[in-house]
Amino acid sequence: EGLARLGVPHAVQDAFDVTGGAQCGFCTPGMLMSAWALLRRNASPTRDEISHALSGNLCRCTGYTKILDAVELAAKELRERGAAAAAAPGAAAGAKS
Repeated sequence: EGLARLGVPHAVQDAFDVTGGAQCGFCTPGMLMSAWALLRRNASPTRDEISHALSGNLCRCTGYTKILDAVELAAKELRERGAAAAAAPGAAAGAKS
């Protein structure tokens, strides 16, 4: 997806990992990019806004709950790190030391 920077996952990627939002991988790239685009324009989306933003992607594995949870978690993380992290693809949002 091009979201990671220097091998450090973006907050959206981390959130999908933490919540189990990425299952078989079929929908993951589209979900990640749709979530990233949403969070660039709306740092605090409602669950309905997240559902609408992801509606063009079909997940064959889950009931979408973990995916919606992942986007909510990423939004929270990005808000905590500041708007600058959401503004650029590849922003180091998941750095671990």
